[in-house]
Amino acid sequence: MSVKRVLNIFKFDLINGLRDKMTLYMLVAPIVMAFVVRLLVPGVQSVSITFVTLESEEQLVEKLSDYGTVYTARNLDEMHQMIRDQDGLFGVEGTDYGYSLILFGNESDEEVAIAQTVIASLVNGLDPLDRVEVTDLGKTLSPVALIFFIFVVVISFLLGGLAIGFNLIDEKETNAIKGLAVTPMKSLELFLGHSIMGVVLPVIHALVAVLILGLLDVEIGKLVLVTVVSSPVGIITGFFIGMSSANQMAGIANMKVGNTFLLIPVVLAFILPETRHVFLYWIPTYWSFAALRDILTGTVNWTSLLRQILWLIATTALFAALLGTKIRSGLKTYLG
Repeated sequence: MSVKRVLNIFKFDLINGLRDKMTLYMLVAPIVMAFVVRLLVPGVQSVSITFVTLESEEQLVEKLSDYGTVYTARNLDEMHQMIRDQDGLFGVEGTDYGYSLILFGNESDEEVAIAQTVIASLVNGLDPLDRVEVTDLGKTLSPVALIFFIFVVVISFLLGGLAIGFNLIDEKETNAIKGLAVTPMKSLELFLGHSIMGVVLPVIHALVAVLILGLLDVEIGKLVLVTVVSSPVGIITGFFIGMSSANQMAGIANMKVGNTFLLIPVVLAFILPETRHVFLYWIPTYWSFAALRDILTGTVNWTSLLRQILWLIATTALFAALLGTKIRSGLKTYLG
C-alpha cells in the first residue's frame, strides 16, 4: 500500500470539495449551523431574584431572604423608585389578604414566573429550605444547546461521508476514474484515501462547534474519541451512495433516504422516554447520541463511555455488513 497515493486522494478530495458547490456546502454547513444556534440560544446562566420591601416588614424580609437578595426601603415611594431604577428588582408589599408583587414591566418571563412562585409559597406558608429537594443532574446546560450540538456533530460525520460519496460521483461524471484505472491503485488505498475526509471533517466541526457555542468545559478527549469512532457510519454511507449512484441527482435521492434512516434514531432518542430507547440500540447513531449527550452533561466516566463505544462499534459493524457487499463490488468495478 502506498501512503503517498492515499494522501494524494485526500488532497484531490479537498481541492474538488472547494470547487463543487454541493461538497462545499457539506464542508461549511455544520459550522454555519453552530453559528445560528449560538445566535438563537442564549448563554446558560443562573436566574437570581432580588426583592425589595419595607424595612418595617421584618418578618417578610426574613422570609424573602430564603429565596434571594432582599433590599429594604423606608416607605412605598422609595420602594417604587428603587424598582424603577434597578432592572430585575421585585417589590413585595404585605397586604390584608397576603402579599402584593410590584413590577416595573421590564422583567423577563422567567424572573416573573419565579417571583410569582415565591409569593405563592409565602401565601401558602411553605418553607423553602425544608420543602425543596435538590437533584444534581450534572453540568448546567441549555437543553436547546445540547440538542443542537449533538445534531451538529451527528450531521457533521454524515455530511463528511456524503462529501466522499459526491466526490466519487464527480470522478465518474468527469471521467477522472479513467485516470485512476491506469494506475496501480488498490481498492484499500482508494477507500482509505477518501475516508480521511470523513474523519477529519467531523473532528474539526465538533471542535469548532465547541468554541462557537462556548462549551469550553467539555472533555475534549472524550468528544474527539466519540467523533472519530462515529465517523465510519458516515464513511460507509458515503461510499454506498458513491458506488450506487450514477449521477448527483441519484446521489441526492440516496442521501435523503440514508440520512433520514440515520437521523430518525437521534430525534426519537430526544422524544421517547429512556425505557423505550432499547428499541434504538441496533442503530449506530443512537450510541453516538447517547455518548455525546453524556459527555456534554458530564455524567459519563471512562468505563461507561467505553461501554457505549463498544456498542457503537458493534452496531457500525452490523451496518457495514449490510452495505459492505455493494461497496466492495463497486470499488472493484470502479477501478476496472
